[in-house]
Amino acid sequence: MKRLVVYIVSVDEDIAEKALRNAIDSLPSLSLVKVSPKSVDVEPHDDYRGIVAKFEYEFIAAEANENKNASKGLQDLIQSLIKAQLWNIPSVRVIIETGVQN
Repeated sequence: MKRLVVYIVSVDEDIAEKALRNAIDSLPSLSLVKVSPKSVDVEPHDDYRGIVAKFEYEFIAAEANENKNASKGLQDLIQSLIKAQLWNIPSVRVIIETGVQN
């Protein structure tokens, strides 16, 4: 499984976590990826107001698991889903990184 790390900063922790969980919950309806619900880990950001979250996922199409364009597309999708929910907070920043694979 692959791992994504999501930073949502310059926003209240509760609002950021709700936006993240809504974005993750919407992914199965697209039939693109499977997210391991037990792997979702959300913590307060140490240096900024906001959260750091990690979760593991796997593409449904096996060939997409090794494709960088698929990974980049998923990162852009999650970032867009979060920003769409937080549109009324102009200072919010959403940063997505690939995490270390287990």
